[in-house]
Amino acid sequence: IDLTQYIRHRILHSKLLWGFHASHHSAIVLRSTTHFRVHPVDFFITQLFFLSMLYIIGFSPDAIKWVLIMVMVNNMWLHINVDISYLFPINYVLVSPNYHKWHHTADKHSQNKNYADIFPILDMIGGTYYFPKDQLPENYGITGVSKQASVHQTFVGTLIYPFMRKPVS
Repeated sequence: IDLTQYIRHRILHSKLLWGFHASHHSAIVLRSTTHFRVHPVDFFITQLFFLSMLYIIGFSPDAIKWVLIMVMVNNMWLHINVDISYLFPINYVLVSPNYHKWHHTADKHSQNKNYADIFPILDMIGGTYYFPKDQLPENYGITGVSKQASVHQTFVGTLIYPFMRKPVS
């Protein structure tokens, strides 16, 4: 399941789909509700990809319901606005909220990292692992876009962002 999520997440960060996924990354403060901050096209792609993969793998409809609930709870946990890291060696086995914070950083040097939702080894294998010891990102959101100037501060702005001439990435 995490491999499926990892692949899907990397695809959403591609130039073709970033405009739709950017609304999720426009949050300048992470909260458990940030998980729900998504463009409808991003939501559709995510659900289609995820449900198709679970069906192909052979999950029953009842199992799929439980998996969706567990994924939602896990993603709310990963976006929580609390300083939480796991101790060694667990920090290399499971994704913590602090690990996921680096995925949402507006700091250019560490963007497009930490796509995994459960197992950081996928980022290690995929070359997207970034987790500096005893540090947290200073800024969240989209690089070069202030909160006040962000088109994502309104629902309509979020809807039209992917169709703007030059979306900020």
